[in-house]
Amino acid sequence: MFACLLPILLAEAPSAKPRGPVAPRVALQTLVTTERAFAAMARDRGSREAFLSVLSEDGMLFRPRPENGRAFHKATPDDGGLLVWEPVYADLSAAQDLGYTTGPWSLTAPGDVDPKLYGHYVSVWKRIGGNWKLLLDIGTPHPKLSKTPELALAPDALRPQAVAPRPGTRSALRTLLDAEDAFSSACGNKGVVEGYRVWADEDIRAYRQGVAPVKSRVELEALLGVAPRFSLWEVGGSGLAESGDMGWTYGLASTRKSQNLDETPSTQAFLRIWRRRPARPWRVVVDVTLPAPDPKPEKQKPAPEP
Repeated sequence: MFACLLPILLAEAPSAKPRGPVAPRVALQTLVTTERAFAAMARDRGSREAFLSVLSEDGMLFRPRPENGRAFHKATPDDGGLLVWEPVYADLSAAQDLGYTTGPWSLTAPGDVDPKLYGHYVSVWKRIGGNWKLLLDIGTPHPKLSKTPELALAPDALRPQAVAPRPGTRSALRTLLDAEDAFSSACGNKGVVEGYRVWADEDIRAYRQGVAPVKSRVELEALLGVAPRFSLWEVGGSGLAESGDMGWTYGLASTRKSQNLDETPSTQAFLRIWRRRPARPWRVVVDVTLPAPDPKPEKQKPAPEP
């Protein structure tokens, strides 16, 4: 019976159009409900159909480099694997038009009984025409965790709207991109540890391949270690909530062990979520990076003999 109700649940959850601002907890719960319905559809009907049902027209998936999600799934048949995930943390802008969820995932290959791969995901959602649509989705693999934490709602999202909603103008987005530029400059000139020390929120959630997520700036600095690394971040896309208190950036980073530009860099894809609290500057609250080496060039077919 639950399978029969899935289309109704997925349709109703994101399309609940508030007549005005609603209680923060209620608004945040609609986002969590949408994410859970999305995950349930993936279990019941497969990831391809589930993703195509929620992706925005310009929604991006990281594989590991960002690419249009709808184009990818339309061109890729479902392989029959079972992808399972559950939100354990959610946050929402003051305008209640932009939010994100994160939590653990597992993947069971076709023909297997138990999952062999585990990790965490981060999904960025935007309310478009009253419906929650998936803008960005990225995941990092790590060993299986001993337990799944209970759902937690971000404290910022539960406070009364301290930031008055206003149109997301170019000038407001420029302040976010200026912060991103300053962060990149610090990482390139002084090293990534110093960059995060200045620009990361004290309760940042950071995701890296092969390790469980960290949930503070102190933990992130310990994870990054003392070995010097210098990164330059090239933004490929960005966006802002109408309230101007939450935004996102994504793109590619080039990382070297020194500031010698002759050194061959490694490349990472990144997704960052920023928050701006009243009378305070932008700070990074979510940070995800994935190794993203240059794609191998396609082998050209030999020209037919004349």
